[in-house]
Amino acid sequence: MPFALPFCYRPAFAGAWVCGILVGLLLAGCTDAPTTAPPLDRAAPQVRNLSYAPQRVLLANPDPDADVRVPLNLNITADPGSAPIDRVVFSLLASGSNLGATGTLPDPTEGNTYTLSAQFTLPAAPDQYTLRVFAIGADSLQSNVALGQIRIVPDTTTTP
Repeated sequence: MPFALPFCYRPAFAGAWVCGILVGLLLAGCTDAPTTAPPLDRAAPQVRNLSYAPQRVLLANPDPDADVRVPLNLNITADPGSAPIDRVVFSLLASGSNLGATGTLPDPTEGNTYTLSAQFTLPAAPDQYTLRVFAIGADSLQSNVALGQIRIVPDTTTTP
């Protein structure tokens, strides 16, 4: 009885198999990935000392179909982590909805205190708005979130 090798052990097949592995290894070595992993001890930026005004807006005549202009002034300090601050982001959203405003604070002229002075047009109806401010580093790490609340309430001091 003649001796026969299984198909996968024949020299022609084995040569193709070895060439395939070599080509695969060569292609695996061609990548733009960094040769070392990024450090795991990177520090995220931190925000602190949030101050803002107003914290309450009094409505003389609440009317959900009307609007009220709310001047918002806020200051916050953003300390960089392992990388410089890329941007400081804020959102002012009504409770239970996406109604409100979001944006990026302008870069500080000096130091690390970011300031925003802006006017927002909101419905003239009693509601509570949550103010969130956070920083994002140049390495894409996000800071802690500073929180505040702005309440729009009826003015009960005036009598008709």
